[in-house]
Amino acid sequence: QSCVAIDWMGTRLGSVSPSKALIPASATKLITAAVALEVLKPEFTYTTKVHGSLDAAGLVSDLFFVGGGDPIIVRNEYVASEKYPTTSGTSLEKLADSLVAAGLRRVTGSVVGVDTRYDSLRFVEVWPDEFHYTEAGPLGALVVDDGVVLGQNTKPDDPAVSAAIELQNLLSARGVLFGALARRDVLPPDVPEIASIQSAPLSAIVQEMMVNSDNNTAEMVLKEIGFSKKKSGSTAAGLEVMSQYFLDKKISPVPTLIDGSGLSSSNQASCRSFMELLNSQASQLAPLLAI
Repeated sequence: QSCVAIDWMGTRLGSVSPSKALIPASATKLITAAVALEVLKPEFTYTTKVHGSLDAAGLVSDLFFVGGGDPIIVRNEYVASEKYPTTSGTSLEKLADSLVAAGLRRVTGSVVGVDTRYDSLRFVEVWPDEFHYTEAGPLGALVVDDGVVLGQNTKPDDPAVSAAIELQNLLSARGVLFGALARRDVLPPDVPEIASIQSAPLSAIVQEMMVNSDNNTAEMVLKEIGFSKKKSGSTAAGLEVMSQYFLDKKISPVPTLIDGSGLSSSNQASCRSFMELLNSQASQLAPLLAI
């Protein structure tokens, strides 16, 4: 009930049922990685911004924490707690330090999480409920520490609020005063940028995704693929781009995909498709694979 295909130096040495469609599970992440590297490019980076009307005294009414889709923004304490630590993470401490260095001293309101880059679906619809909050999600364009708030036993429903709480906690520890609790909203027009932070290159992010089999990263990368090509940060848009990739590359049979991580048992792919995909990007993908 499986398949195998073995190539060596461009020669097919052997295969069993190479065109049979089977559930690829987390090998789906290889497809997500390959398409992302082609569509977004290996050097692509995510940018996360903070906006606010900061006056000369270091006072601002609200800080707008604007998500750019970066799937691995992390606090140092969170990484230290992970069974499989995030690699090439984007440091939230560095962003907090940048805000203090910019002169921030007091926020009369709160940190406001903004995650309008992607859609509002927190989980892939076909996933069983027991996958929610554990195997993956909640998803969004602004996620810190995989949606965890350090010190809380369960993940909040809204990852933008979780992210805002984590940034507000770090700023409070640096002496910044706040007048209200973190919340979620949209970015008003004409609010200037105070600070920003960039992720590692996409090649490093997809390597983390494959080595750690990171479901959240896979799903968010898929949404970014959709945003880049379809101007829609959704799973559905990302899947359309992935299917078109196989058609454009003339790789067949085209896999049937429901998500980007492989959590869905409705995903279908063949050894033949995987082999053709690997051969088409061998030099780029090989250094990024788990060993």
